[in-house]
Amino acid sequence: MLARTAEVGGALASDVRVSVLLVVDRDLRVRFAAGSRWAKRGVDPERLRGRSLRDIVPLPLHDEVLPHYEAVFAGETRRFTASYDEDYRNTVVPIPGDDGTIAGALVLAFDDGEELRAERAARLELSRRLAQQSAVARLGELALRRLPLEELMDAACRAVADGLDVELVHVAEHLGSGQMRVTAGTGWPEAFVGSTHEMRSFKDEAGREQYARGPVVIEDLPNDPRWRARPLREHGVVSTAMVLLGAPQAPAGLLGASTRAKRSFGEQDLDFLTAVAHVLNGALEGLRTEQRIRHDALHDALTGLPNRALLMERLSRAIERADAEGRRLALYFLDVDHLKVLNDSLGHHAGDELLRGIGPRLRAVLRPDDMIARFGGDEFAVLCEGVGDEAHALRVAERLVRAFAQPFEVRGEPRFCSTSVGVVVSDPDGPRGPAELLSDADAALYRAKERGRGRHEVFDAGLRDRTTARLRIEADLRRAIEAGDQLWVAYQPYYALPAGAISGVEALLRWDHPERGPIPPSEFIPVAEDSGLIVDLGELVLRTACGDAARWPGLTVSVNVSARQMELTGMPGVVGAVLRETGLEAGRLALEITEGL
Repeated sequence: MLARTAEVGGALASDVRVSVLLVVDRDLRVRFAAGSRWAKRGVDPERLRGRSLRDIVPLPLHDEVLPHYEAVFAGETRRFTASYDEDYRNTVVPIPGDDGTIAGALVLAFDDGEELRAERAARLELSRRLAQQSAVARLGELALRRLPLEELMDAACRAVADGLDVELVHVAEHLGSGQMRVTAGTGWPEAFVGSTHEMRSFKDEAGREQYARGPVVIEDLPNDPRWRARPLREHGVVSTAMVLLGAPQAPAGLLGASTRAKRSFGEQDLDFLTAVAHVLNGALEGLRTEQRIRHDALHDALTGLPNRALLMERLSRAIERADAEGRRLALYFLDVDHLKVLNDSLGHHAGDELLRGIGPRLRAVLRPDDMIARFGGDEFAVLCEGVGDEAHALRVAERLVRAFAQPFEVRGEPRFCSTSVGVVVSDPDGPRGPAELLSDADAALYRAKERGRGRHEVFDAGLRDRTTARLRIEADLRRAIEAGDQLWVAYQPYYALPAGAISGVEALLRWDHPERGPIPPSEFIPVAEDSGLIVDLGELVLRTACGDAARWPGLTVSVNVSARQMELTGMPGVVGAVLRETGLEAGRLALEITEGL
């Protein structure tokens, strides 16, 4: 700040008749010196830098003025008369530092007489420039404190009005195609803020280029044929200065200062206006970064659709609205049937291309306010508010299923796929949270897949009981795998005809639950496939069967392998390792790919 004040002071010394101009730090050492007195005395002002004020001012006078400097360093502005070789009227102004404390003082001394007017002009100009610097610093501090953008823009308008002594200041946001919306302002009629106007000079790159070169100044708008600026003309603007907000290639808007009387805007005025614009630019960029981060956090990178987190957020608010208004909402959980077949045959890039096409396909059969989200993998969700009844919700579900009737274009070729849909409709008489609704929709989806895929099913109370039972089975099955003494392998013999001799056996997994007794495979195998536990169970059966068969010479052992198990594990490697460990000949092991064990 001392260096900047010295720069301003140097400009003042050349502009007005200042006898003595000094910038001193808190130790009263000269940081800058200028003024006509030094030339009259044959003193080079540069040689005064670094010297103490005690070395320049006679000792008695030094002691006399010292209390004034102490007051200045406490934040006051002091004016007093002191006699060096002549009488000088002194004005000493505190200089704020970057941290807000007083870093030094600016000393202006004038001869009596004709210097009086020059002193007043210099003091006024310096005060104005220091006020402008302070205003920019305050705005920067507000921006760092993350003041809401609307409030920061209002503060910027007031700062420009005070700093430039103008009646009218506005911030306009560029909406695209030359459309500008006034987002903040001071001095204008109330209706002006919030209004939208066309700005022809912003319609193309050539027009915007003039703003990219620096502030645009119009000193006599009514008589300048180059500018239409109808909104400004309609409000009696005569002179205006405008600064671009944002980058020239992607302009965010304009900051403008205007007057209804003709005036000029000097270089310092335009520097101040530009500095305020820079503060707003920083805040705008920070806001865009925050919005981009939030968007990325709440949207799926592949499809651009809302993700699970945003769905849960929207679902929570939708439930609150439905409860307050006594209305219903419907939540749909969709699963793309057999997407893995496409991934395995054409690669994951093909599957990704299909997934990207699902959002637009669903959007075409939904209302504009309905929400589509990618839940993860091949699962999607749809949220519809204001659903009349269950019949209404089911009609929407039918549209969702039919949306997949036409093929998707994947790598230039038509590819067909279907979807299974689970539906849950909220009950206005019984509030349910987002997690519960989602669980119910998932349960309905599971039943749709069980009943043949490419269809929809609606949730009912019985489904919740079945879902709870499935979760209990999964938890008990995990404990059974860890315990190791509940799961065992039974063997069903094969007989060779016509001799009737046993030629081999089929290995079958059995589960003896410690509390419920024997659990049928039809009850726990589907749960194992859905949860991925089928991998552990399958390896258990394979290892046990091969080990037993190795002790039974001449018999072939048959082991069922689930299609789901083949998806989740590298089966050839597992089989090879088990055969080596057990010593069973490969020709005595038969693997049968089934839908269950």
